[in-house]
Amino acid sequence: KYDASPGRNTLAVEIEGHPIVYQLGADGLHWACNSLAVLGVIHGFGENPRAAVGCLADFQGMQGRGVRHSINLGDGEIELIDDSYNANPVSMCAALEVLGTSRPKHSGRRIAVLGDMLELGSGEGAFHAKLADNVAAANVDLTFTVGNRMLHLRDALSSVRRGGHAEFASQIITPVIFALGRGDVVLVKGSNGSGMRGVVDALLQASDGPDMAIVDNSH
Repeated sequence: KYDASPGRNTLAVEIEGHPIVYQLGADGLHWACNSLAVLGVIHGFGENPRAAVGCLADFQGMQGRGVRHSINLGDGEIELIDDSYNANPVSMCAALEVLGTSRPKHSGRRIAVLGDMLELGSGEGAFHAKLADNVAAANVDLTFTVGNRMLHLRDALSSVRRGGHAEFASQIITPVIFALGRGDVVLVKGSNGSGMRGVVDALLQASDGPDMAIVDNSH
């Protein structure tokens, strides 16, 4: 059983008849599946998986792979999910699911800033367009797109979900900053070659206050 809550995800599993309930600091079903693999390996080596669950509770997303930052822009605090290191259809769906489980504060919005997924071959247009279903399922309020391939997604989005579009990541930074408001949760993701890390860096640099990686200490 997997109960998703930002920064504090609870899993209830059974390993050879022995129930284990534990918490995972990193968000997303993909990280939950990875944690099961970790416990399976530990059990396979004859060790007690229960001894490892405390470490899993403290595990957080890494730079470019889901780490969350609290930043201040304009009229208040914004949560930034940095998943900018790379992207493919599976990881993009997982990241959008994480955004969907996020809980914006102060009537904030869920905002996605998505760059091209590269090296997908002849089906790249369809892969990008299909993300519109995931955007809708995650209740994303506004989606900014970067790159020619992401135009397929933009065309597939309903007009109310469309943010700005740019050919290059550097060109989307200003529109995104002006669009963000108090309580928003913003996801930045794209293939490494799409340059989305530059968007993350710009948002962190534009912050009025110190950049703080969000760590949940309530477990």
